Amino acid sequence: MSNGRRESLSILDRRLEKPLLALEAALDGNKFIKAVFRLTKSAVACDFVNLCLRIVRQEAGNTSYRMIDSRGREFGPEFLDSFFSDHPGMPTVMANPGIRFINTREILPPDEVLKTTRFYREGMQVLGFRHAIGMFFWSDPPQAPEAVFSLHRIEGNPDFTDEEVALLDRLYPHIQTAFDRVNRIEKERAVREEMRSFVRRTARATCVLDWELAVAGASRAARENCARWNNGRDNSRLKPPPFRLPDSLREACADLKTHWISSQREEPVAGSVQRRHVQHPLRPTLQATVSMHLFHLDPFAKPGFLIEFAADMSSSPVLSRLRQDPQLTPGESALVELVRRGLSNQEIAQHTGKALGTVKNLLHALFKKAGVRSRSALTAKIARRAG
Repeated sequence: MSNGRRESLSILDRRLEKPLLALEAALDGNKFIKAVFRLTKSAVACDFVNLCLRIVRQEAGNTSYRMIDSRGREFGPEFLDSFFSDHPGMPTVMANPGIRFINTREILPPDEVLKTTRFYREGMQVLGFRHAIGMFFWSDPPQAPEAVFSLHRIEGNPDFTDEEVALLDRLYPHIQTAFDRVNRIEKERAVREEMRSFVRRTARATCVLDWELAVAGASRAARENCARWNNGRDNSRLKPPPFRLPDSLREACADLKTHWISSQREEPVAGSVQRRHVQHPLRPTLQATVSMHLFHLDPFAKPGFLIEFAADMSSSPVLSRLRQDPQLTPGESALVELVRRGLSNQEIAQHTGKALGTVKNLLHALFKKAGVRSRSALTAKIARRAG
């Protein structure tokens, strides 16, 4: 143990040494939460401790909170929506980003008024408390609380004293440091494992990156595609090169990340996510789609990035013959090949990066030019012509 560590612990009561050590030893979310519950209850007498944890759900495009307490209870979204909408402290919290503590005595009206409110009847009485002090841990920059630990005392017990608040204030940096560490560990572990599992389940040319843009997994087909992007088709076949993600694809992921961070800062509950269609600057047949996904619903996890490589059609013998057909443009030839392979309109849209309506219009024009009315008729006609 370093000298700085001994000094830090010696400042606090000796009874807190073991809870503090347990907090710093916590390497996952559940152990961290239990350690904070234990530490705060050891520091300040209270009946129970609550945790509200902010969860960004990527697919839904919104933010929600999960509430659990030291008694083992968990509260659903309907209760939380009502609880937060009625909470008299919310205006104070949102008007003071970065605030560390709020005591109920600072925000609640006198008892004769309080007990007539819906917040008292449907919030305080349901949870079972009369006095509370909240410890707020914020995002960076502070826009919305990432986590709130609340200490509670039931009806009939005294309110928290200034000395107790001061002790919690001294514990605050310890909890913040542990929260940041566990946040990072859980995020990396959860996202990487889910990404690897995703790659194992798919036979497609798929590569996934974590939030820090490090490659978490890549299928064999994705590695072959990356080699073509970096070295060309012929060179990539001579000797398997070391795996390296093409710069243009990494830049597309970075662009999505920047967009997501910006949207979260502007409106933390919105955070829309877009796709990026990337085409090789010199070899147009090499294409990929980059999108952002929350691979794991762990509350500490952040999004990752999914790269899906389109099949390189430059080696298709049918497409090669189609390109020699003066009646078809290169784009129409490529579209015919996708139809011949049986791709749906939606799959063609994803493959080419075009809107679904655009694909339908292009197919209609192609059918008209070829003098056919269906996919099967087009495929049969092109097969006869290519043969």
